[in-house]
Amino acid sequence: QIQEFNPWKTLENLQIPILFIHGDKDFVVPCDDSIKFSKITPKGKLVIIKNADHSFLKESHKKQVAEEILKFLENFK
Repeated sequence: QIQEFNPWKTLENLQIPILFIHGDKDFVVPCDDSIKFSKITPKGKLVIIKNADHSFLKESHKKQVAEEILKFLENFK
């Protein structure tokens, strides 16, 4: 039997920090999804990378993503 998976309920109940990084020019997954997900996640943090697509193809976007991840992880030292 397949169990039903509800990502909304799962995110609402997570008590760990979650980092959402999204490009505002992502045409694969709407940026609004990350905005909604981050708002319902108790310890969610959202970073929107300006002019970035779904894959963060530009070097400057990759660098920004890496910097944001490092900043986020610094809080766990």
